[in-house]
Amino acid sequence: MSSFVRVVRRWPNAGFGSYLLTTIDTVAAIFEADLIPVVNYRHRKSMQLYRTYEGENVWDTFFHQQHSVAEAVECPELTVDFGKRQKVPCLTYYEARSTFQSFVQPRETVDHFATQRMNYRIGQGVEYDCIYFRGTDKKKERRLVPFERYDSILDATNGPLVAQTDQQSFVDYVKKRKPDVIIFPELRYSATESPLHQDSSPGFRKGLEAWTVVRILAGARRLYASRSNITTVANLMRKNPAEHLN
Repeated sequence: MSSFVRVVRRWPNAGFGSYLLTTIDTVAAIFEADLIPVVNYRHRKSMQLYRTYEGENVWDTFFHQQHSVAEAVECPELTVDFGKRQKVPCLTYYEARSTFQSFVQPRETVDHFATQRMNYRIGQGVEYDCIYFRGTDKKKERRLVPFERYDSILDATNGPLVAQTDQQSFVDYVKKRKPDVIIFPELRYSATESPLHQDSSPGFRKGLEAWTVVRILAGARRLYASRSNITTVANLMRKNPAEHLN
């Protein structure tokens, strides 16, 4: 049997953060078995929202891999599957952080895009605080954080403050209370319950934007955030985890 095992997931409507977290979860399981993971997201339903062309291994588009899919074999018992993975103990924060930082290596073009956007919007080397609100369809999973929970942060922050969200009404609320807040992304927000990752923007562009959001959250001096897959990913890159607002 090959020592290389393919990581497979075929959930067409899952977002960028969801794919990163379940990939890391499966990669950790493969490492535990003393095997070598190779991510194979070529199937048309794999990271479908971030796909550019048919047959593309979308993971390879955004992240480096040391080995090719051709070297690996399918291993059904280790194929990404929430039910199967949940039969073993969950990863601790430090286990997940270690796996993430050793395995997730963004391609230079992807990380360069994020760095350029951060330098342009925030300033090179500038320290900043960040607030994050995940709205739209998230309310189907959990109670959304009331906007008012951010008031004391908006009022107390000295220095640059970045606000990140997918919801237009949160942008309006924040800008009314703190006009000089830096908003990211700059252009796309949802006025409905439809999340941004399911809109009609080009897949690669959506992936670049998602990675930039992660980088901004991860790089903030202090991060105050509603819970989401993206904030969980950012916490795996941070020295001090976010303060989650409930």
